[in-house]
Amino acid sequence: AAGCKPNAITYSVLIRGHCVRGDLTAALDIVQQLVGLGFTADCIIFNTLLDGCVQHANWELAETLLEEMKKQKIAQSNVTVSSIVKMWSRRGKLDKAIETVYEALKQPQIILARVGKKVHSQNVDAHVGACLIGACIHNRAPERAMEIFKDMKTWKDFNGPDANTYNAMICGLVNHGYMHEAAD
Repeated sequence: AAGCKPNAITYSVLIRGHCVRGDLTAALDIVQQLVGLGFTADCIIFNTLLDGCVQHANWELAETLLEEMKKQKIAQSNVTVSSIVKMWSRRGKLDKAIETVYEALKQPQIILARVGKKVHSQNVDAHVGACLIGACIHNRAPERAMEIFKDMKTWKDFNGPDANTYNAMICGLVNHGYMHEAAD
């Protein structure tokens, strides 16, 4: 489209497309172009890149991106935390996945939205909880899943467990032969 100038959304879509295809080098090139034009690589851009790294098992780049987020003081969102949980789970490092969630629970509240005078904030949402249960099941640790499932019901300001968490828990327990526990 002649005369149209790309904006941050345009670049975000291009980055997402490259990540989905697994071309993380091209995605990073777009990020460099974005930054060169005066835009900021924000949490959404980093989450897109992290998701691409997790989907295509590029662990080294994922860790570099997380370090860069720290360096730039970009707060981790629920999406970031869920990507980190998936990363550690797929690498077979369940303890690190669990540690990630419990560390996120200790962090100051991340503001999700402001509606009038009401502020909606949360550090760990139901999606993160479902990812953590899924990580336990994936790593053949149904007992840990049951412990965490019980514990997550006590997490401050947690909006779960939700239907996805229950589904991951019940199916995972059944698949590991814990029929009675799944029925409870």
